[in-house]
Amino acid sequence: MYQNSLDKTKREHLEKIQQEQEAHRKEIEVKNTQIDQMKREIRTIEKENAEILEQIAQDTDFEVTDIKQKNDNNKQQVNDMSLKSKAELQLTQNKLGDIENEIEQLHRQIQDKDLQNKRQDEDCHKLRKEIQAKNATIH
Repeated sequence: MYQNSLDKTKREHLEKIQQEQEAHRKEIEVKNTQIDQMKREIRTIEKENAEILEQIAQDTDFEVTDIKQKNDNNKQQVNDMSLKSKAELQLTQNKLGDIENEIEQLHRQIQDKDLQNKRQDEDCHKLRKEIQAKNATIH
């Protein structure tokens, strides 16, 4: 009887252990399934992140290239404008020099004309005196 009771208890314990082991095995399977699912999700997220990073890198490269191109174009425009401005400045300086020469020439012509007028006025004055003298002689 004691042996029967011991055997019964042993069997109950063995059944309980088997039930616990089965429950533990099912729990491990569930957790392993969850782990596998999480690993798949992680791989999917990593793949998506890698694609996003690649797209960002491509976009960044494109933007950098575009900005460099615009910068080069702007530099070229500034250089062209600078050369054009220098050429215009040189033309303006040349025109200014020409105008200054023309003004100087006109001043000389004015002086020459003034001198010529003065001489003519003097000649005219002398001729009037001669006329007056001859008129006085005739009368």
